Amino acid sequence: MNYSAKQNLTNLKNEIDSKNYKEKFNLTANQYYQLEEKLMYKHKQIEELSKRFKVLVEDFTDVIGIIDCQGKIMYISETSKKVIGYKREEVIGKNILDFFQGKDKERIMEMMDFVLNNPNKTVQGDVTMTVSKLNIPIYLEMKMKNLLNEPIVEGLVVYMNNITRRVEMEKRMAHISTHDSLTGLPNRIYFRKQLKIQCEHVQKTKSKFALMMLEIGGLKYVNYSLGYEMGDKFILEIVNRLKNYLGENIFLSRYSEDHFAVIVPGEKSKQEYDDMGRGLVDLFKTPFTVGNYDLDAYVNIGICICPYDGQDGIQSESRQKSHYSGQRERGKIHINSFPMI
Repeated sequence: MNYSAKQNLTNLKNEIDSKNYKEKFNLTANQYYQLEEKLMYKHKQIEELSKRFKVLVEDFTDVIGIIDCQGKIMYISETSKKVIGYKREEVIGKNILDFFQGKDKERIMEMMDFVLNNPNKTVQGDVTMTVSKLNIPIYLEMKMKNLLNEPIVEGLVVYMNNITRRVEMEKRMAHISTHDSLTGLPNRIYFRKQLKIQCEHVQKTKSKFALMMLEIGGLKYVNYSLGYEMGDKFILEIVNRLKNYLGENIFLSRYSEDHFAVIVPGEKSKQEYDDMGRGLVDLFKTPFTVGNYDLDAYVNIGICICPYDGQDGIQSESRQKSHYSGQRERGKIHINSFPMI
C-alpha cells in the first residue's frame, strides 16, 4: 500500500533488465542505458523520500495511524509508544475502538461515520484513552480524514496528539480560580455556582435546603497580635473543626477572610437547622490549640431555610449576610424562612 510506487519501479527495472524488453522496443544500447540511469535515479529519489518520511513520522510528536472502515488498525507510527504508551505490535491488527470506553468510544464512532460520509473532510475531537497496563488516563486530541480513495493510503488517517499536560494544567487553573489557596475550600465563585445549582434542584424536586452564613470572630485579633502566619494556622484549625462536624455531604466554602458559607441539603425542620447552628456555635466554646497558644474564637450565624418556591440564592445570601453583620454578640444565631426571589 505505502510502497506501491517503489514496488512498481522495482518491477519495471526487472523488466528492463530482461532481454525481452530491449528487443520488444527495439532500443539501442545507448538508449537502454539512458533509460536504466533515469530509472535508477528515480529509484534513489524514492528511497530518499521514504527515509525522509520515516524520520519525519517517527520524530513527530503526534501519532499517525491508518484504520479501515471498521476501525481495524493497519498502520501506526513508532511514536505510539512515546505518545500513548503502546508499541506498534500491541495495536496493529486490533480495532481502535478497543482502546476507548463509554462516551469516548461513541465519539470515535461518530467521527468515523462522519469521514466515511464526507470524503476528504477532516473531523476533530477530544477523547480520553486509558493505558490498561498502567491504568493511566491519557487525554488525546484526535483528527480523522477519509483517504480511502488515495492508492498509497486506502484507509482512514488518524492523527492523535497527547494533550494530557494541557488538560491537567487547565484543571489546575480552574481549581485555583475556584478554591481558597490556604484552606483548599471552595471560594465565593464556586459557592455561588453551587448555590445556583442547589436552587435549581429544589425548584425541580420541590424540596428544601438551608443556607448558613458564618462570621468568625477573633481572627483579626490573632493576626494583629501574633502575626499573619499564626493567623493562617488558626484558620486551618477552625476549618478542620468545621469539616469534622459537618461531614463530607455538606458543602462548606470560605466566602471571605473571616466568613464561611454552608449549604445543608435535605428535608429538615426549622428546629433541626437550629440545632445544627447551635452545634456550630458550641464548636467554638473550646479554645483552638495553635503551637504554644490556646486561641479563642466565636461565631455568629445567619440561616436561611429555602422554601419550595426558592429560585434566586444570591438575594438570600446577601440578606443573611446583613442579618448577622450588625450583630457583635458572641454565638448569635438568626434564622429566616422566606422565598428567594
